[in-house]
Amino acid sequence: MTKMKGYLGEIILLGASVIWGTAFIFQRIANGVMAPYTFVTVRSLIASVVMGGALLIRARYMPKKQLASLGQKQGYLLAIYAGLAISLAMILQQIGLVGTTSGKAGFLTSFYIIFVPLLGFLIKRIPTPSVWFGLLAAILGFYFLSFTSPTTLAINGYDLLILGCAVAYAFQIFFIDRIQGRIDSLMFSFVQFSVATVVTAIPMLINEGIDFSFLSNQAAIGALLYVGVMSSCVAYTLQIVGQKRAKSAPVATLIMSLEAVFALLAGIIFLQEPVIDNQWIGMTLIFLGILIVNLPWANCFIKLQK
Repeated sequence: MTKMKGYLGEIILLGASVIWGTAFIFQRIANGVMAPYTFVTVRSLIASVVMGGALLIRARYMPKKQLASLGQKQGYLLAIYAGLAISLAMILQQIGLVGTTSGKAGFLTSFYIIFVPLLGFLIKRIPTPSVWFGLLAAILGFYFLSFTSPTTLAINGYDLLILGCAVAYAFQIFFIDRIQGRIDSLMFSFVQFSVATVVTAIPMLINEGIDFSFLSNQAAIGALLYVGVMSSCVAYTLQIVGQKRAKSAPVATLIMSLEAVFALLAGIIFLQEPVIDNQWIGMTLIFLGILIVNLPWANCFIKLQK
């Protein structure tokens, strides 16, 4: 039991990656009947409304959790920065998907697991060789997972937008890693998605306008509720809680990257999608990368001297 407690953060993050992976099915349903920016904005709005309600209910029954005592100025700033980062990531991803394949987009997005430890240089924390080896194994795994046949990785402008999306996701993870008790997890999530609602509404209004026709589609409403409540509220809150307890941000990113594996498995189970040998190799390499960075003797960082 004591050993399990030592990996509590990783277990919580694993739960988040399961939710994100299964949400892929519902995202496909919603995208079939909704414009992309409308989907992202409504998803963020649902998350912020649900999180706001949860904060009010908790404050009513738990006096120690009154809204005025849930964070410091630095914590709220980190939540705002995370909201801007996740908004930018979603916008860049939507635009990038216009001119690239889903396989290449998935592979390039996975590079956030490399960008996160690189951001550690900003706070003088260098990942150890074991961490880099695990990350590179996972990236190779994502290559096999994303491409069902050999392909030439020619990069175009849309691909660069997807890489920008990966950088934005890395910053969101970096900001969460800097919380260090400065703000309550639920409040952080509420602020993050409130910012995302406002920011993503701008391209929605410019490119798509206000269109509520999806409200007549029960499948779209069900998908939005799952993505807005489970994938956004629950999973992103689990991310915040799990990152606080994980060994390091690079380890956390590797665990969260399992969402791609769970998305593939969900497609196999629920949509009867075929799977090929390359994808099994990819999943094996990703699991190997996670195992390497979680070995008992694997130190995560070398701290630079001031």
